[in-house]
Amino acid sequence: MPSRLAKIIIALTFITGLTVVFYIISDTFHTYRGRKIAHIHNCPLNATQDTLFLHSFDPIATPTKPPTDKANVLILTPLKDASAKLPQYFKKLMQLTFPKDRISLVYLVTDSTDNTVDLLMKEVSSLLNNGTYRKISVFEKNFQYFLQHGSRHKFSQQVQRRQILAKSRNHLLFTALTDEDWVLWLDVDIITYPNTLLEDMISFDKDVLSANVFAREKHTNTEYVYDRNNFIETKESMKFLTTLDEDKILVEGYPEITTHRNYLGDLRDIEKDLVEIDGVGGSCLLVRADVHREGGIFPTIPIAHQIETEGFAKLVKKMGKGVYGLPNYVVYHDKT
Repeated sequence: MPSRLAKIIIALTFITGLTVVFYIISDTFHTYRGRKIAHIHNCPLNATQDTLFLHSFDPIATPTKPPTDKANVLILTPLKDASAKLPQYFKKLMQLTFPKDRISLVYLVTDSTDNTVDLLMKEVSSLLNNGTYRKISVFEKNFQYFLQHGSRHKFSQQVQRRQILAKSRNHLLFTALTDEDWVLWLDVDIITYPNTLLEDMISFDKDVLSANVFAREKHTNTEYVYDRNNFIETKESMKFLTTLDEDKILVEGYPEITTHRNYLGDLRDIEKDLVEIDGVGGSCLLVRADVHREGGIFPTIPIAHQIETEGFAKLVKKMGKGVYGLPNYVVYHDKT
């Protein structure tokens, strides 16, 4: 049993230790009082104090908005069984006129049964050898969700398929987004778009902005609206929504259900460059990065009867963000 003197010494030692710890903590808080510290970069074990960086979420005050081509852009593309489409995707991507050292490319491959990963790595290796892009990353995440050939667009598959796609987008977003100013969601199926796509869309300076997505019949070259997830609510559609059960999930473009909405594709050739919309697709979608950082994700459960990209639009509008479409800015989706 320790003596009374020993107990006193132990107690004093403990109190002294607490005092030192408190002093260090107090000094630290005093040093950084009034500053919003985001994070400290990971450092090697032998790092010195000079290798630690403190980051503030507060933007640096500037008298004017920085030029469009000084923004950093993150292009995100989820992939599944996409090997046949990768060559055209990368050929078109390389034609973008936006400064490539301002562009980050990040991909997530899910549940692919073809050689998407192998071909993607080949394409990415070629880009890395050129050393032009700001960042390129490839990730793989499998959800064990597989469809029979040709059943991708069946009405009965849509809710589960879109829930998996929402999970894919969220995994990709949370993994990829760092310090970028804008996020462009670009489907691998988008085969034709202006080379000035990024400059054009960023110039509108909107929180969420969708291009108008069309497709062409292969034999007749007839154009038709492809992405009906870019929709606008009407009085009839809003009345229809009140008749639905709370957990009912809607999908667009199917004869099995009539939602009474208008579509961005139907507004092509109107004398407006920009219109406010209520739902968006993810084929060619530009998002201000802070919209994602502040909670703009892709819901897997219904937000106002919508999930995935349409649910994202409903969610961010509740957050007070602006959601817009470009009626006359047309990009083309592969028919398949």
